[in-house]
Amino acid sequence: MRHVLAVVALAVVATACSDPVTAPPSPTSGLRAAFLIGDPPPPPLTGTGDGTFSTLSGAALSVATAVVGSSDPHQLCSVSDFNFQFAWRYFINKPENNAWIHVDELQYNGHSDFHSTEKKNDASGQIVGPDFTFSLGDVVSGSVFNETRTPGSFYFVVTGKLTLADGQTCDVTGNVTLNLNREIGEGSPR
Repeated sequence: MRHVLAVVALAVVATACSDPVTAPPSPTSGLRAAFLIGDPPPPPLTGTGDGTFSTLSGAALSVATAVVGSSDPHQLCSVSDFNFQFAWRYFINKPENNAWIHVDELQYNGHSDFHSTEKKNDASGQIVGPDFTFSLGDVVSGSVFNETRTPGSFYFVVTGKLTLADGQTCDVTGNVTLNLNREIGEGSPR
């Protein structure tokens, strides 16, 4: 009797496992899912632009800028009005609560990203000049969103680490201005 039950159980399992799936395919599987859920986001806008970077000085300093390792406590490291050209990519999502700008410097090898949501702003990457590298830290003020929610001019105050050509480093607060112009890519402003 035991052998008969074992054979019957094995036959039931084999039959159940050999049946093809009879349910219709899900309408939300594969490529069809993207179509049914809605339009994908538009590609980011692209173009070229010009920008300016400088460190804050005097009474506007909010972060100490003494050169790390310097024997002169009054020696400050700074950059004033470094102008640069860049290629950019700009994206803002459809509900307009998430936006970013990616910047690739054209003359030097700097790459930076500025990102904003309705609740926070952040930045990463580096701005590179002929005699310095500024590693972006926290965004003190500024946003990728502007009044029209379209590419234009943006102003950021950011903290970060400034490294000079001679290897000296200091923590600074800097101003970054980005002017997105000469649109060359796909998409259209909202």
